[in-house]
Amino acid sequence: MKVSRRQAMFGLSGIAAGAGAIIPAGKNVEQQRVDDTEDPLQRRYDALATAGGGTLELPVGTHRVSLNMHSRKVHLRGAGRDATILMPRDPALPILSQRYSIASWDAVTIADLTLRGKNAGIGLGYGTVEGDQFGGTRVCNVKFTGFEKSISRPTGNIGLYLEDCQFEDADYHLWGHSFRGKDDTIMHSGVLSVRRCHFQDARKAVLYVDSPVIGSGQIVFDECIFENNPGFVFVFVRFESRDGVPGVSIRSCWNEANGTGGIENALVLAGKRQMPAFLFADRVGTIDFHDTPLGKIILLGDTSITTRSCALDLFAVEHADAAAAIVHYDARIFGGQVVPGVTRSLANANQRNSGPGGAIFQLPHRIGVVHPQIDEAYAVSTCHDPIVADGKRRLATHSVVDAILPGSMVSQQMEFETGDGVYLGPIQVPRAAWIAWTLAYRKVAGGAPTLSINGRMGVSVNAPLDATEWTTIGGVAFVDRPLDQIGFLLQATTRASLRIGGYQLICFRTRQAATEMLNDQLFREPQAGPR
Repeated sequence: MKVSRRQAMFGLSGIAAGAGAIIPAGKNVEQQRVDDTEDPLQRRYDALATAGGGTLELPVGTHRVSLNMHSRKVHLRGAGRDATILMPRDPALPILSQRYSIASWDAVTIADLTLRGKNAGIGLGYGTVEGDQFGGTRVCNVKFTGFEKSISRPTGNIGLYLEDCQFEDADYHLWGHSFRGKDDTIMHSGVLSVRRCHFQDARKAVLYVDSPVIGSGQIVFDECIFENNPGFVFVFVRFESRDGVPGVSIRSCWNEANGTGGIENALVLAGKRQMPAFLFADRVGTIDFHDTPLGKIILLGDTSITTRSCALDLFAVEHADAAAAIVHYDARIFGGQVVPGVTRSLANANQRNSGPGGAIFQLPHRIGVVHPQIDEAYAVSTCHDPIVADGKRRLATHSVVDAILPGSMVSQQMEFETGDGVYLGPIQVPRAAWIAWTLAYRKVAGGAPTLSINGRMGVSVNAPLDATEWTTIGGVAFVDRPLDQIGFLLQATTRASLRIGGYQLICFRTRQAATEMLNDQLFREPQAGPR
């Protein structure tokens, strides 16, 4: 094919559009001799920029380059992922460097190619001076493999959009730091949008952000896959997003086999060596997870975590400061555990189980207590009057002036001796049923008794009753056969004083009905007439 003079000059077609050091067939990179005095791709890029811009097309092949991309009018496109492969011409420089002299949201597109390192260096790097702050880059269908940092944003460099990209084999896939100049000018390290990308083999972190300047923008991950990363998935050394929108949103993503590494994958964060986890966050305004399974997390300062329609069977809190907050909406749980944080609503609260697999949630307090008018079995008490509980020995409570609910003046105090185990509110279950239950309590003194829903069959895990402020816990579990007894089993390994403000244990024929009771009718005042 004959190539026009214009095409050859501006690099718009075929091999003439090629970059520096195309590797001929039959030779590998180590065999190819590179002329270090001239970079043909840089020459063609500069010529295209001078001519007013366009798209620099790269042909099939492996190219060794260190390209300085300085014009917002020039875009870069390969012949396809794994077809056009760029490797570093100079290991000390990124393969592609974004160094724009004009701060703008006008995004440059890089598409359809692979950036391949040798377990070192940077794939896509941004400038190191104030004038390079606005990256404005759209990266589509690009594969990154074999780097220390796949993408490095050392001075803010906001406006990075990643779509349908593959990241593998790096210390950090996405690394960013905010910028503060000598004249106190600042730029945060937010405005990152990641869609339909796949991240694996991150030795330190998939995303590492250190942005202590106020107004750190927003970071969004949509429909991404995180799997087989031995290091962290998300690390926020600081992220001061206080702009009235969620600082970080992770939506419809997959989390599998992450944070599994050892000491070689640890990071020193907040002055302490931290072993890999799904999330480390220090003073982040809000992190919002939607339809995304979470793993182990570490929360420092006033970091706030909200989950919506998330599976919580792998969720665990390694550490959370007292100022941190965890709230769940429409929580989905597929295994037995005590779920950290406050659960404001449930969806598909528990899979069917025939053993102690039911989860236990901390629930919000509401007005009144349900007085069920249903045909199924139930036990309900507002704890205005003393209660007798049977077990290894009979325990009788006494009324105290200390109420959890508006309009209630008293609660019931139960004194445990070492080794006590008693049943509170036992019922018979006439048929296979879903059980919804709640218990309001606070510990007054001594050790922490444990609670489980138990009897002829155990349907929940054990939960320590260790809260010293009034707390409501509850859950939903399936009983797969009729039982002559099931109830609240309270056990004490040491002497303890516990106050009970109310409880309910109600059988339902469907999971939906049980879940709706916890979501919509919990602690509702009694209504006149049938429901």
